[in-house]
Amino acid sequence: MRSVCLLALLLTPSAWAFDAAESIRRSLEAPRQLLSEGRALIEADAPTAAHQRELLLDMVRAAQLLSRRAEVEWAIKRLRELEQRQAADGAEGYALLAEASLKMLDGDYPSAMETVLRAGDHLRDAEDPLLRLRGASGLCEILTDTGHADRAEADCARAETLADTVALAYERARVQNLRLVQRFHQDRYEEAVAHGERAQALAVDAGLVTFASVMDDNLARLLLELGRAEEALLRSRRALTAEEASGRREHAALSHANVARALIQLGRPQEAASSAERSVAEGRDLLSDAVLGSSLPVLLEALEAAGRPAGALAAAREYVEWLEGHSAERTRRALAELEARYAAAEREREIEELRQQGLIKSLELKASRAEFERSQESLQRQRLALGLVLLGALSVLAVAALLWRLLRQQRAQAAELARLARTDPLTGLDNRRALFERFELACRKPASEGSQPILLVLDLDHFKRINDRHGHPVGDAVLRDLAELLRREAPEVACVARIGGEEFAVLLLDCSLASAQALAERILQSTRDYRSALVDAQGLRLSLSAGLASRREGESPEQLYRRADQALYRAKESGRDRLVVAGDADPEEERAA
Repeated sequence: MRSVCLLALLLTPSAWAFDAAESIRRSLEAPRQLLSEGRALIEADAPTAAHQRELLLDMVRAAQLLSRRAEVEWAIKRLRELEQRQAADGAEGYALLAEASLKMLDGDYPSAMETVLRAGDHLRDAEDPLLRLRGASGLCEILTDTGHADRAEADCARAETLADTVALAYERARVQNLRLVQRFHQDRYEEAVAHGERAQALAVDAGLVTFASVMDDNLARLLLELGRAEEALLRSRRALTAEEASGRREHAALSHANVARALIQLGRPQEAASSAERSVAEGRDLLSDAVLGSSLPVLLEALEAAGRPAGALAAAREYVEWLEGHSAERTRRALAELEARYAAAEREREIEELRQQGLIKSLELKASRAEFERSQESLQRQRLALGLVLLGALSVLAVAALLWRLLRQQRAQAAELARLARTDPLTGLDNRRALFERFELACRKPASEGSQPILLVLDLDHFKRINDRHGHPVGDAVLRDLAELLRREAPEVACVARIGGEEFAVLLLDCSLASAQALAERILQSTRDYRSALVDAQGLRLSLSAGLASRREGESPEQLYRRADQALYRAKESGRDRLVVAGDADPEEERAA
């Protein structure tokens, strides 16, 4: 599945102008022209700072479309220069989004997720709804692409709501495409098709031909899952024609893989193998992990169906090598499945070669010779069998040793990834993922009488001013100090987490609402009173805004978090440095503590 995020510029002969809808169309249809003209304009400092910010993000997307990493890195550098000059809000958030896209291409998913969370911190409170939309859609995309489609629900829903406030058909279409990818990962194919058709209709109405062709490919994948191979083949070929015409080689290679999938379902394996081979060849030439990861298993399936075991075995070996560097868990499963599958294929191939050489017939003729010759032949066969058994045993031992080494490496990698995925690297607290896992476990256990899980969400007031005035190292030190304060104040059984930027959460179990309120007020007062060498040296005074909510019967963790977050925003809006408790009777009622 491909999530499309491309914008662009509009250049008139007489002067610089920026029309969002037209610039989007040009970015999709003429990315090379965008990169050439955009760089010249940026270096000449022709557009306004805000337009430069938008143009640079457009150039990032165009460079990704053309697989030009150097252009992405150049755009990130210029965005950082805008941030240093404080010339345009959101420039640092855009730079972080671009950095995350490079880390995703490199397969560094934990670092990519951390980078997008930082981008969301920069864009979440922006006045411009377009900036807030980009932050929410970035989180929706990264969580979905890293296997957390359910966790992405809140961010995807927020992006969908924000897209309706932006007067750009493309932004609404892009969010619908992100929804399609999310539903695909949740195996909710019918809903995904509905999102895809809405996205394509919006793209067609806006004249976004390239976007519409990408939607053809995404819809083709969904139609294959629903067994509608003829429709899938038609859409994939239509997308392939558009992509080859526009020179988008990576997208065209992925379309070749989709064509091959449809042909396999239609019982045309020879044509499928040819299309898959083209996809793999392009993936190798482009050094594209995305293409190889998608096309190699398709080539393997097509060659098996076409009765070409030697080619299938070669494709299997290449796929296993690819998997070794990209997913420890997938490597373990693939090795087990492929060893079992191709051991049988190799035996069948050897038997066929023996038949072709006439050895079996020769052995049958020798069996009719004299008793002496039969006994000699029997002895020779026994020796040969013993040699084959010994050779087979050595091979099994070698394969077992290799698999054991890979398994140990995979377990170590899995343990490290699990730790990184659940820990905030700056403060050492649990992160958002660990918090929600603890939350879900608590919701499944019966609560004590009169007690339900309680969520306290806290946000450091005016944190951006600390970073702007004293620098990010001081801001990071303040966050670490605040994390230590929360560890001291919270009960041992509580889960204390940093859930993004300067936002923290405390999950309380078997605790009354009155006790939770008292704890929250104590934390706020301790923050006001807090002193350290750092705080005194910089002349800082810290305060927190907080939202508190107690779980209602049958309420999901996401719903409880949303109520606590709404209470936090009311605390911010009513003057900061205070606690607001979400009401129990009505989701809209809240009372200030």
